[in-house]
Amino acid sequence: AAAAEEEDNKVPEHVAEEIEERFKRIRKSYDVLMDRKKRAAFDSIDGVDDRIPSEADVAAKGFFETLGPVFDYNARWSSEARVPALGDDDTPYPAIDKFYSFWFGFKSWRDFSYELEYDPDLAESREERRWMERQNAKVERVRKLNEGKRILGLVELAARLDPRLQRRRDEEKARKNAKREEKRRAREAEENALKEEEERKEKEAAEKASKEKLQRQQSKKEKEKFKKLL
Repeated sequence: AAAAEEEDNKVPEHVAEEIEERFKRIRKSYDVLMDRKKRAAFDSIDGVDDRIPSEADVAAKGFFETLGPVFDYNARWSSEARVPALGDDDTPYPAIDKFYSFWFGFKSWRDFSYELEYDPDLAESREERRWMERQNAKVERVRKLNEGKRILGLVELAARLDPRLQRRRDEEKARKNAKREEKRRAREAEENALKEEEERKEKEAAEKASKEKLQRQQSKKEKEKFKKLL
């Protein structure tokens, strides 16, 4: 009877396995919470939205309305505490330049060591552990590289579509065109002045030549008249 009762109280194998698996997950979660690096790695992927809006999204919903929240969201990965915001259409140019300078040189603390293929703690030897760590490091480098490209893509998209930067480009273009037009007019005025000066000199030379010719003719006539008198 005791054996039968013991058999009845025995936990089914599949239930025992489920309990054990649940305990492992709880234990792993606890380890993650207690380890700063593991916590950072977990926070780097838990419920993260890595999507970058498209140009069509920006055109449909508006530049600031679309990209402002995305920059605010990704600011969480910044290694620096103070992160400049995208601002609005009235943000002065120095603040805009500071924003893009910061994001083009963005430094992230984001950790990509969570859920890697190999667990060095399970290695059976020092050599195997080092090999696992090297393999994991390669994957981490690729993830970090892709993350850098993702952030850069976001910043380049913003810089390309930013109406404030476009306005400044238009203003700079207008200033350059105005300077070119001013130089053209100055050059034209100088050329006209030189042309007028040349024409004046030619006219003076022509008048002088005409006057000298007339004087020669008069002198010749006077000589002939004098000869007749003799």
